[in-house]
Amino acid sequence: MKRFKKLLVTLLVLTFVLSTVSVGFAATTETSPSVVRAKALGILKGDEKGNLNLDKPITRAEALTLIVRISGLESSANLMKGQTQFKDVPATHWATGYINLGVGQGIIKGYPDGTFRPNANVTFAEMAKMLLYAMNYGVTVEGAPWPAGVMGKADDLGIFDDVNAVPNVPALRGDVVEMIDNSLTIKHLKQVGYGDLKQYEEGDETFLSKLDVEEIDGRITAVDVKDKEVTVDPDDEDLKTKTYTLLNEEIDIESLLGVEATVWVNDNDEIFFIDPNMDDVKVDIVDENMADDDDDEIDLKLVGDSFDLADDVKVYINGAKADLEDLKAGMYGNFVFEDDEIVYINVKEWNKVDAGVVTKVEDKIITYFDENGTEDEIDMEDPDDGYVITLDGKKIDLDDIEKNDVIYVADYDDVYHILVVRKTVEGKVERVKDEEVKINGTTYDVSDKATYSLNEDEDIAAFTADAVTDMAGETALTILDLAGEVRHITSAVESTSDDIFGVLTKVDTYNEVVKIFANGESKSYEIDGGIYAGDQAKDAAEISLDDLYAYTANHDGDSEDDEYVIVKFALNKDGEIDDLYVLGFYEADSGFKTVSDVVYDVDAEFVDYTIRFEDVIEDFDEDHDKIEASDEYFVTSTTTIIDEIDDMDIVKWDDIKEKEVGDDVDAIVVFDDKNDAKLVVFVAGFTTIAEDEELGVVLDKFVEDGDWKATVKVYDGEEKDYVLADKDDVQLGETIVFTVNSDNELDPVVTVVYENPEDTIAVDNSDDVYKYVDGTVKAKDGSYIKVDEDGDGDIDGTYKADAKTLIYDVTGDDVLGDIDEASLSDVKVGKNVGLVVDGKSIAVLYIISEPIEEEEDTDAAITANFDETTDELEITVANVEDAYAIRVYDAETNEVLTSFATLDENGTAIFTVTSGENPVFVKVRVYDDNMETLLEKVVAVRVN
Repeated sequence: MKRFKKLLVTLLVLTFVLSTVSVGFAATTETSPSVVRAKALGILKGDEKGNLNLDKPITRAEALTLIVRISGLESSANLMKGQTQFKDVPATHWATGYINLGVGQGIIKGYPDGTFRPNANVTFAEMAKMLLYAMNYGVTVEGAPWPAGVMGKADDLGIFDDVNAVPNVPALRGDVVEMIDNSLTIKHLKQVGYGDLKQYEEGDETFLSKLDVEEIDGRITAVDVKDKEVTVDPDDEDLKTKTYTLLNEEIDIESLLGVEATVWVNDNDEIFFIDPNMDDVKVDIVDENMADDDDDEIDLKLVGDSFDLADDVKVYINGAKADLEDLKAGMYGNFVFEDDEIVYINVKEWNKVDAGVVTKVEDKIITYFDENGTEDEIDMEDPDDGYVITLDGKKIDLDDIEKNDVIYVADYDDVYHILVVRKTVEGKVERVKDEEVKINGTTYDVSDKATYSLNEDEDIAAFTADAVTDMAGETALTILDLAGEVRHITSAVESTSDDIFGVLTKVDTYNEVVKIFANGESKSYEIDGGIYAGDQAKDAAEISLDDLYAYTANHDGDSEDDEYVIVKFALNKDGEIDDLYVLGFYEADSGFKTVSDVVYDVDAEFVDYTIRFEDVIEDFDEDHDKIEASDEYFVTSTTTIIDEIDDMDIVKWDDIKEKEVGDDVDAIVVFDDKNDAKLVVFVAGFTTIAEDEELGVVLDKFVEDGDWKATVKVYDGEEKDYVLADKDDVQLGETIVFTVNSDNELDPVVTVVYENPEDTIAVDNSDDVYKYVDGTVKAKDGSYIKVDEDGDGDIDGTYKADAKTLIYDVTGDDVLGDIDEASLSDVKVGKNVGLVVDGKSIAVLYIISEPIEEEEDTDAAITANFDETTDELEITVANVEDAYAIRVYDAETNEVLTSFATLDENGTAIFTVTSGENPVFVKVRVYDDNMETLLEKVVAVRVN
């Protein structure tokens, strides 16, 4: 029997020695679960630079430090710093506390020569021995052959799981972390009995329990994104369902709903590590709307398969419980399985932005274009509780979003939940069909929200195979959506198929060219094909170049009877007009004329487009991107807008969509059967288009590009530069009510506050909304300012400031010309202020002067006495007429110390102070029964 045991030990030794013969690289990385857990527990902290050095050998001092930490004894080690028993460990060595404690606990020993050798490498066998002794398993290997006994026991306990351990080879730090991770839940031995009856048995204590950490396996049944909480239903029936706070803010909390997970909880009911089992989760898209009777299975789009639903399947849509029939195609999220059935469905409905392609991110605003190619934006400051952005399952910052990312936004619970998809393919377009595109040999389905551009996104429109035919054979960038389908495809192609709309201004029959204003420039073109009345190329509608010249014979560039022709055309690859289509006419004197009004002898036909003269443009709808007149016309990214027909320039829709339409604005509109405007030409009243009246403060004036400009801080808006028609239109420091016309020129309507020739502030209170009041601040309660407006010492008005209020200091010698930005904290009692108000709300606040020292009423008296035995503060007010109540504040910080309290017949009020400190100075504010401030005074507190 003894011989057999000896043979077994020898075989074990050979097994460990022969398994490998060199030090390699640890398989463990900084993202490995064992490393993440070790960092979360505070076991692994890295060097002075934060480097973990996982692929380097670990020293004796470092290894012992890790074991002391997992034993929950680091604070004790800190107390044991200093002198050690080892001659090679000075008292100043960083590890003295760990060494003294480790030796005292029997975890490690020194060498016979009296040294400890803290910087010597630790072998796998030595590391295993330290762990065994730290768990009280040392008694099981005492007397066993070295190192076989230690290696065998460690292997039996699972310490070497996923570790390529060789007994006498230096252990790498990454492997040691893995060994420690394997040891965390091993139950330690405990001694039972003493003397001859002493023996050891497995106890309940583990390294985790020594760290006051509880490991729980269970299903996450509820999540709270705002409070960062998750509710865990434990697998262990002896444990209760409980809600915990999740410390790791990088985790997408909502994605955990319904998932089985292992969580580590500290004694504050906080989860500091979570290991969700995502093997049972499919992240997918609902393929079809669920009907009322669909309760057995669901179709998922990405995997292209159907799956059974559990009888009690739980459904959540945008964080709220829902029914199966509420699930709609396109909803995206987690589908959690158990026993081959879906038990949880947690999906998002993209109710804010569905597959928007990002063009830029700036000033917390994401700009993107939608399925029509229309540019839009989402302001990240709109939701009350912020936003959560994820990419590839991980949280990212707003600044991490890039151009050409596809975003999906669900708006609920006052939070924007944003999913970012970053998938692009670049290569040769080999085949184009309505439902698919082949690029570099791979075929991609086309999304029903797909868009395209033939000029690198200068113009973007909804995808059709006919429109994208010019891209075949060209290199294109393709942006894929959440489903891996084509969301947008863009290339630089000389288009031969796109319709171009413009205004023909000249016909040159000698050189056989026409001059057309289109795409922002006036250019001469040769016509390779025919000229047709209407939008169809048919013989009965054809007219000659000479006829076209005759119809425009009055056009000489100067005559009041200048004629303009509204046309449609397409260019071939040589830059020539294939066919020219005449859609309508406009004369400066007689106005708009249809084709039939001018061209009598041809059969003009309109099939694809309609041209209409609108003599009353009523409104611009910025929310829905449309122009309202006798009909509604949608503005898309391909709509051409021309400002004035007699001095043509291209206008951007974004520059005018928020403006107010003035009187007598006329336009010619060309549109298709969907009422998408292709061309809008303003022929009258364009300069009357202006923004709504706004209020702002002039902060600067300067000359730029030959124009006088003013920098204006807009109330409830941003700081902008505007062109001035005249440099004297506004002056520095003025508060103005103004509009901005279509040329970005500022037009002052009312100058509410200005500086007169006497260098004092003057006022114009003729505006219907904003009025100016001034006076002395008598009291300030948070954002409420009480003002004496007539100088009699009484409070005449109470006004409220908020985050939008513009506050400026004009106490300098130049009055408004010496304007500096200020804050509400700069507004002090006794200062003179000027307020531009809307009712009781302060839009603009000027600090005009420093506080005026007033003579104090010598008869009024306030005393304060503090009783240390009862923590009671007694305030007595005397000789203050109409005194009714008081409130007490900290004299230095203005923090409220007490609530309101009425005075008794002796003028006294008593409070209990709970701050824990004796007050030294307090500020007492005295009120009458209308809550008007009568007196405010700082009082020294007497201690009884």
